[in-house]
Amino acid sequence: MNLKKFRLNYPVIPILAVGFTRSDTFIGGAIRFFRGGFKAIGDKSFCNHAFLVTSNHGQKFATEETPQGLMELSLEQYVKPSNRIVAMYYWTGWDVDDRREAALSHLAEIRRRMLENSRYDFIGLLKFVPILKRFVKFDEKRQFCSENCASVLKKFGASFISKPELAPDQLLKVMQSTAECFAVLGYYL
Repeated sequence: MNLKKFRLNYPVIPILAVGFTRSDTFIGGAIRFFRGGFKAIGDKSFCNHAFLVTSNHGQKFATEETPQGLMELSLEQYVKPSNRIVAMYYWTGWDVDDRREAALSHLAEIRRRMLENSRYDFIGLLKFVPILKRFVKFDEKRQFCSENCASVLKKFGASFISKPELAPDQLLKVMQSTAECFAVLGYYL
């Protein structure tokens, strides 16, 4: 079955917006199940991944944690119904001083140095399962998708982030509940 692809509306997507996605992969379904139960598996708006929008030579990319470390990847991977953006939020603090450029430099440095700590801690994913959190030992230096987004927001002054250890659905709720963030609308044409 060939489902219609979405088209991204790049002009409305701000640099350093946080994109929240939902994929129909086994891992995506497992994340949704452990975070929201059976209801979240079928919920087309329940996210299981997050990334920061970055810019390189005028082009916009998704900077996201992967098994190979933090990478800048094409946003075009999120144009299929089986792997799509379900929400996008922007922190207005990026418009103050030189925070945006400092954050982009910070992310570029992390990407440049990724070989220093690039092993993905799959066992660490269990820390997002509330009942298992106290039993799982994980490497705190390694971050997952939404943790990277939250730690960048916190590092550059987002007062609504108290701790960066947030699952994608938790980060989405935090960003939705603060007046410091607004929903980016129209990211698909």
